[in-house]
Amino acid sequence: MEKSQLAQMVQTFSEPEKKEIKRFLESPFFNRREDVVFLFDWFCRETEPHKVTAKTILFGESETDDQELRLRMTYLMRLLEEYVAVKTFLAGQWDSRVYLAAGLRRRGMAQPFLRTKKSLEKKLEAQTVRDADFFQWQYR
Repeated sequence: MEKSQLAQMVQTFSEPEKKEIKRFLESPFFNRREDVVFLFDWFCRETEPHKVTAKTILFGESETDDQELRLRMTYLMRLLEEYVAVKTFLAGQWDSRVYLAAGLRRRGMAQPFLRTKKSLEKKLEAQTVRDADFFQWQYR
């Protein structure tokens, strides 16, 4: 189990990231399952995770098959991948602001859309390097 992708992914996170991920997992917007939070905490504590120990932590002494554990692990892995995607998205200022402008436009919110568009245009004009973002925005 220590060679699972989930165990490997958890090991890549720093301590501050683990705290942030725990808040992410506790958010009802992204996750409503407490057992997934317990599983994440367990993976953070264990240096050599074993399947039997994980089953005991999650399900107690009840007889459960491996399928139940695999389902929880898959769900946790998907949430961790979503966390990485959200963090990457938020780190790219241009992408998030362009998506904001597109979302405002789709909702018919003209004033906020125009304000966001103007802000993006100013930032692009202020750039000294004319990269693909500059030319892509210019010809929309």
